[in-house]
Amino acid sequence: MYNTKRVGIPYYYLGENDKSISMQRVAATYSSNGHILGDVISYAKSGVPLVNGNYARGNICFYGIVDLIMDKRIQRLLKIVLILLEANV
Repeated sequence: MYNTKRVGIPYYYLGENDKSISMQRVAATYSSNGHILGDVISYAKSGVPLVNGNYARGNICFYGIVDLIMDKRIQRLLKIVLILLEANV
């Protein structure tokens, strides 16, 4: 039976095989059998190696959520990401 109370948010993600191991996962998407497909939100510090052989010239934040409904959970998550980036974690 379809649950009408579920909400879907359109998003992009960085696939596990298409991102630098230096990227720190904040939020991920999963397949129906529980395997991680990739990062919906992740970040990396300046200077880390990237998959193309280059190095990050600044802090990186990948944010794949396309259509954002600003509920309180998402607001808190965004605040955490911004704090981490400012702290240069």
